[in-house]
Amino acid sequence: MADALGQSAPLGWDPSHCGENIALDGAEASHETSQWGSVLATEWLSEGTHEIELLTQNVDYPSLFVGVVRRAYWEHASAGARREDGESMRDSEHAICMHGDGRLFIKTAEKDWGLMRLVTGDRVVLTLDFDRGVVTFALSRTVRGKPKETVAEVPGLFTEATVAVCFGGRDQCVAIGQWTRRASEGGAAPARDP
Repeated sequence: MADALGQSAPLGWDPSHCGENIALDGAEASHETSQWGSVLATEWLSEGTHEIELLTQNVDYPSLFVGVVRRAYWEHASAGARREDGESMRDSEHAICMHGDGRLFIKTAEKDWGLMRLVTGDRVVLTLDFDRGVVTFALSRTVRGKPKETVAEVPGLFTEATVAVCFGGRDQCVAIGQWTRRASEGGAAPARDP
């Protein structure tokens, strides 16, 4: 976590919560097959506001999910891997995630909030605001020489969550970029799904 509030700190992928066809190299996770596989970040977050940048490579094949999960997600994802039918984040009530084609899946419910499709080199910023109980997905890039950004603010953030990626395409790669934490602003947090 950050040494001081508001300072950036390294955040990596957790080898103990990593699918077998995923290679980890520091803050970078890469997928070697076309079978579903998930990896979770090392830190479980539960207070304040966290802004986490994810950097993408080889994600033009849209079978990729990025988002946040609660602890029960790993059990769900591991059970799917053991059955060999695979499980994606969209199938879990323990995940709020964005699909590579821009659709959102909020605890299994599909929503189209107008996010752009992920392409190689994209920067996705997840903002976890535990005071408000909201996770925000922001995707920005330059299109025809002009900056373009799409944002979706999703209520219902879990009381404790971590960042997760679920790969479904060969040679996909997602790296954790900058992680910034801000202290809670005080006041009562909204009632939320644990």
